[in-house]
Amino acid sequence: MNVKDDDGYETPDDEREIPIAYDESKVIICQSVIRTYLKKRLDYIIICQYYFRKKQFKLSDFADEIKLKKYAERINKVCKNKPIDDILKYARIICPQLPRQDVLDNYFVNSKPTNKGLRGQIIEYGLFGNKPNSDKKPDLGEYDIKVTTFKKIWKGLMYTLKEPRVSLTMCINTNNKDTFSHIINNDLKNCNSYSKIRKGILIVFVDNNIKNSSYKDIINQKLLKCFLYDIETLPFFDMINNDYLYIKNMLIDNVSCNKTIRQGGPVYLRCDSKGCGGSTSRAFVFTTKFINKLVAYNISRDLDIEEDEVLIKKGRSIGINKDYI
Repeated sequence: MNVKDDDGYETPDDEREIPIAYDESKVIICQSVIRTYLKKRLDYIIICQYYFRKKQFKLSDFADEIKLKKYAERINKVCKNKPIDDILKYARIICPQLPRQDVLDNYFVNSKPTNKGLRGQIIEYGLFGNKPNSDKKPDLGEYDIKVTTFKKIWKGLMYTLKEPRVSLTMCINTNNKDTFSHIINNDLKNCNSYSKIRKGILIVFVDNNIKNSSYKDIINQKLLKCFLYDIETLPFFDMINNDYLYIKNMLIDNVSCNKTIRQGGPVYLRCDSKGCGGSTSRAFVFTTKFINKLVAYNISRDLDIEEDEVLIKKGRSIGINKDYI
């Protein structure tokens, strides 16, 4: 037999479920608060990803230009301003073949902060499944992975490349003039290094630290931009080609007249020293000016605005307007 309590609800005398009174308006408010909170978290995105059942990627897809572009677009859209740690979590959802977090931790946790290539190695392995290597071929089919960082300047009004360059590939040894031949005897498109210069996926993070960053520091750095590029499609490709010709003529002068091989001169593409002090190894690099312009060009196309609105000048400094990145 059921017994009524003071509020008029009957309490069953068996194991049936007991009715619970609730205020529907308060439940709706509670749901709204929870929904708002979840929207601010990557977990919410992952849940949505699961329920919408969007196509997942395989490691082999990254060698396909169209699929790689879609992967980069999703990373850029979903993970902008998210730390690397969260980006890698999301990446494992859409590409389950990527290494687990514990695998990454074991692989990189003892890496020294003095390793300038650490960030790139973490991204190459964690986001694309490639263990660090020195292969002369592009990392992903025709595309090479390029990871760099921006820093804030002019009281945070704009961003610019933190390092003075982005390394592309080793090209010559100044103690061995035979290594000059692939440049001296060829134009840009036919030199041995071109496959590592032409196409890439540029991934930009923000890092305002003065000191070298440890593994734990790096995985907390936030994503600014991720996109594919092909220098042959850029309206300023001719300037890159002119820089190559400058380097080529400089090497010819070194061979014929023993003139000094300088790092200055070219605007976008340089042949810089690579390694410890006194190193005779040289690498092709993209300059700060080129990377800033490349990012500004990509943003201006995405937003359908003038490049001059994105790439701004303050005093003697040129950088990316903070409002667009």
